[in-house]
Amino acid sequence: MEGLIPWDYDVEVAQQEANKPRNDMDRDGSIYGTVGCAAGHFRAQMHAVKNSRNKPLTVILEDDVSPSDDFVPRLWRLVLLELPCDWQAVSLSSRCPYGRCISKHLTRVQPDVNEPAWRCRHGVNYGFQGVLYKTAEIATLQSMWKPIVFDEARPHCLDVDVALASISDRVAFYAVPAVQDPGLLTELREGSSRVDINWQHKKAASTKPVPAPVPVVVAAPPAPVVVAGAPPTPQALAGALAGAPPVPPAAPAVMSAPAVGPNAGIIFSQ
Repeated sequence: MEGLIPWDYDVEVAQQEANKPRNDMDRDGSIYGTVGCAAGHFRAQMHAVKNSRNKPLTVILEDDVSPSDDFVPRLWRLVLLELPCDWQAVSLSSRCPYGRCISKHLTRVQPDVNEPAWRCRHGVNYGFQGVLYKTAEIATLQSMWKPIVFDEARPHCLDVDVALASISDRVAFYAVPAVQDPGLLTELREGSSRVDINWQHKKAASTKPVPAPVPVVVAAPPAPVVVAGAPPTPQALAGALAGAPPVPPAAPAVMSAPAVGPNAGIIFSQ
């Protein structure tokens, strides 16, 4: 997954931000599955760029959707009859596309100034089950898109659909509203690996055993020589010391050092 996630992105810092009350993301578990989901989208895009150099269009579908029986002809009609020439990406099923309707089946996505900027820069658009790209535009999109997604201060931007909507004033992003019937795609209700990983990581973090304390050995001072009876004269004390048996080594004292837990691993969906 080299290159999919910026090397300086700190997922633990992002997790701490996600857990803050205003973000309220801890109710969904951790963000580890969400990070992996975002990386998976970018990986699929780069795979398309590498293997589709002579193909002008790329369609990426998530594994929990089913295309309609007439998906291909309807998609071509959308491209040829409704999409403006400037388009770069099209969400083929968007639950909440904020923007301007430009045709019977399309919305030009725009940032929503009513959405708090601290969440994800006014981005509103939920649904990335299927996306149509101009293949030649994918690299350009990623150069602007990835820094928005992997921003520790705005963990809501890990939702790649919301992040792309947040820069829709700079990129030509369109959406097919999911309320249309029949739609291009049908979402299958088979669970989510992203959600599963989020909760698995949170559960693992909360039940992680505390390692045993590491002993620190501190040398004890020598034991004093005790002479019974009346206080001895200096001569008697010197004789006692000269003939005294060797003092055995003192037993070491044990102090508990602070317990340090192992670094948490990052789990990414594949």
